[in-house]
Amino acid sequence: MSREELWAALSEATDAMPAAVDAYERAPTSETRDAMDAALYEYVQRLRPVIGDAEAFRYEASSSTYQNATDRVEQLNARLSTLPSMDEADSTLRRRLLEEREAARKAFAGARAILEVALKRAFAHDDEPDEKGGTA
Repeated sequence: MSREELWAALSEATDAMPAAVDAYERAPTSETRDAMDAALYEYVQRLRPVIGDAEAFRYEASSSTYQNATDRVEQLNARLSTLPSMDEADSTLRRRLLEEREAARKAFAGARAILEVALKRAFAHDDEPDEKGGTA
């Protein structure tokens, strides 16, 4: 696959991500979660040949960590909503999970920033003339 084709495939995968995330946020079902996970997987697979395995893996791991932290908060909130009141242990657990989610969100934001740098670097490299006068 040429570099141009790799970038086109990445662009398609990039476009699919927001729709899958929006669908899951509107209706958080197992089907929409599976679709969102599949879109992320496809995106990461398209990232790998463009920016390399290490950067793609870091992005994927950070995204998964953030989503898992969010899931834990949502599951706890659902459980707590069925209780007549929240005790101190529930409050402590909820606070801890919210802190973990916030830390994961910040780490994911950092991973996205690093990803942007890696994508710009790869694009700049691909845009440089090669030894034959063309681009990579």
